Amino acid sequence: MRIARERRVVSRLGVRLDAIGVPRVEAQPQLERALADEGNPYPIRDDSHPLAPGYRAYAEAALQLIQAHGPP
Repeated sequence: MRIARERRVVSRLGVRLDAIGVPRVEAQPQLERALADEGNPYPIRDDSHPLAPGYRAYAEAALQLIQAHGPP
């Protein structure tokens, strides 16, 4: 249920960002790599804040975006 809802939100947001020319990057590959290499990037509790591997994955995705499009 949560995954389907998240996909809908991400899809709608992506359409809007694309429409106004805002570059974006998907962090799923980095999060999957963090999961495989370091374990769960999120804590078991449900506070939605990542652990260090999750923050690292998001930073890697942001770096990829900056390298592709330049700094904001």
